[in-house]
Amino acid sequence: MNRKLIFLFSLASSSFALAQSIEGTVTDKENKPSAETEILVTKDDVKFSAITDEKGTFKIPLKENGNYLLEIIKDGVKTNSEKISVNGNFKKDVQIKETPAAEQKIEGVTVTAKKKLFERKVDRLVFNVENSVASQGIDAIEALAKTPMVRATDDAISIAGKSNVAVMVNDRLLNLSGQELINYLKTLRSDDIAKIEVITTPPAKYEAEGKSGLINIVLKKIRIRAGTARCRPQEVIIGTDPPFLREAVRALIIREISFQ
Repeated sequence: MNRKLIFLFSLASSSFALAQSIEGTVTDKENKPSAETEILVTKDDVKFSAITDEKGTFKIPLKENGNYLLEIIKDGVKTNSEKISVNGNFKKDVQIKETPAAEQKIEGVTVTAKKKLFERKVDRLVFNVENSVASQGIDAIEALAKTPMVRATDDAISIAGKSNVAVMVNDRLLNLSGQELINYLKTLRSDDIAKIEVITTPPAKYEAEGKSGLINIVLKKIRIRAGTARCRPQEVIIGTDPPFLREAVRALIIREISFQ
């Protein structure tokens, strides 16, 4: 009996922990739905985020009630900022204000409007992760979960309407699947990702292998100055190596080293 009570209490506690949320619709100055708009909610330096869908709607689960800072970012530029008080499920509709200057600081992060958050090409959708405030400080699985057409959980990755999906990093196919693939992608940080490409029309060689969709994660190229006693300092470009190797190199070569 006691075990049942403990189990039920645990379920109730878990449900209560996720009982808070903020949801609503973002519209532009003409009251039309504003798709692909970032919503950032912050409390005590803890951030929660979402990206609006094609109807301009969003929903962000929160861990607790309280006072939050709500910010709206469109194409890399903060348009709205206000304090809100959340108690349970909070409904908040927002209309985007006049776009201010191109470069700003959002919670200590400098954001410059360089290119759109999403780009649609003939054969793919491109999510420019490096331009996304909502996708900073998370892993690749979480970044994929914010990518349109992609469903990413701790169990599987899929593309809407595609039966067999393969994942690439820097155009190299990963020979991993299932939990091994999930575990690997969790080691990739969004801060190291330049963009995610959702390829809905794969090249013929992949279609022949039965792959109806591809996800290509393009890593940033990290330029580090390094030198030794026998050679002049030179640039090392890291971008295609496994995460553990990149992190090891980054830890060892954190600045230009010169030996006399």
